[in-house]
Amino acid sequence: RVISAIIGAATVAVVFAIGAWLFSAKIGLTAALIYSLLPPVIAYHKTINLDVTMVFLITLALALFLVWLKSQKPRLLWLSVILLALSFATKFPAILLALVPYGTILSANWQEVKKHQILPLPLPLVIFPLLAGVLLVGVWPWLWQNSLDHLIKTLGHWGGQVNELYFGRYGPAA
Repeated sequence: RVISAIIGAATVAVVFAIGAWLFSAKIGLTAALIYSLLPPVIAYHKTINLDVTMVFLITLALALFLVWLKSQKPRLLWLSVILLALSFATKFPAILLALVPYGTILSANWQEVKKHQILPLPLPLVIFPLLAGVLLVGVWPWLWQNSLDHLIKTLGHWGGQVNELYFGRYGPAA
């Protein structure tokens, strides 16, 4: 549980950094306090689960993406994409947040996209789907043999009611 608390605290620090960088230290502190006091955040940071790690990786990846937008330093975008891919390898729903960089670049280049019918993507975002797949297999020993079969079994296990731990009690997922 200590590791979960440390990762949760690091996420709060990243939320503060984003708010301070975009607005002011006062806004960053307010955002970090609000985030850290949300009941689901408190509950998840008290238990060992993958959600804490996924949220940290996504938050850090999107923070690096925001900094890349201003600096255009390729290393920041590469690191952001790698962290997004690792967040997907941690929990599959994280793939939805990978849409943020694509949507941001699409909206920033909308006139060019309309005119030329092509979206100019940086190389890290072009190879993101492949990178996410490779990292998923690379960090998950379950997929090292019979990868496709094991992935199908993993994706096919859902059904019925899902229970989750929330403030120390197991109950139906909200």
